[in-house]
Amino acid sequence: MKLLQGRVGLAVRIAITALAVGALVAWIDWHTVGKALRGADLRWVALGFACLVGNSVQQAMRWRGMLGRRDIPPVKFVHFVFVGHFVTLFVPSQVGSDALKAVAFGRKHGDVGLNVGVQIAMRLAGLIALGLFSLTGFAFYFPRLRASLAGFRLDLPSWTWIAALAVVPPLGACIWLVGRFRHASWLAPLREMAVNPRYLGESLAWSLAIQFISSLALYAQFHALMPSPDLGMILFFTSIAQVLLLLPLSVGGVGVREWVLITLFHSIGGMPRDTILAVTLLGYANLMGLAGIGGAWIAFRSFRSRR
Repeated sequence: MKLLQGRVGLAVRIAITALAVGALVAWIDWHTVGKALRGADLRWVALGFACLVGNSVQQAMRWRGMLGRRDIPPVKFVHFVFVGHFVTLFVPSQVGSDALKAVAFGRKHGDVGLNVGVQIAMRLAGLIALGLFSLTGFAFYFPRLRASLAGFRLDLPSWTWIAALAVVPPLGACIWLVGRFRHASWLAPLREMAVNPRYLGESLAWSLAIQFISSLALYAQFHALMPSPDLGMILFFTSIAQVLLLLPLSVGGVGVREWVLITLFHSIGGMPRDTILAVTLLGYANLMGLAGIGGAWIAFRSFRSRR
């Protein structure tokens, strides 16, 4: 992964973004995309955005509970969640946004390491919740998926087992890091999740609630452009895309997100490519709206502090 780090990594991500977006510009009928967006049901668009705002408040409350700092008002956590939305516009992945958010909050309210650990623990709990929702979507969508993949064969090369062994060194490195830094403050939330059932249960409960509202927001985005979207397909395919977008493959996931969703929803799900792209553009509009709230909040606090 060194290729994706530093200035070289930034150049690679910019190149991937430019190639992916360029291919979309050349391949997609933008007149049809624009027509789909103009016909979007604004009630569903508003519902989707309202869900994401509520989702942000849920994230703040989960952070406050897992950090164990009930002496800090909830609005402080909500503020930094929206700051994270704003920062996401300038970092290559959501993971980078989480790190910057944790460091900024930790410097202001104490213990950067513990806040970083909480972000890691929340990401882990979120992935578990995402996996459960993905399995639910798979269960509902499986009959149609089986029909779509009828006759499809996946022939694995003979050296596949060698590629599988490639995960062993990184796994060993993770185990070594946990042992080496077992007393570090950033590992405390993970240790707590492992030994405290109540802490783990509350973390998963918040993560499941957050994933539910996030899924409702996604459904609203699709429903704004089509009358009866397949909820199972949406849960299953978007879960795959969310996991892939944790990797810093492009700037903010731009381009890569669209190609992943087009591959899944069009090539397998049979949806029109133009409709899928219109849905992703609605998603970007929502992200810009959340980032706008974060940017306005930062500007307001800066203005008030200078008075």
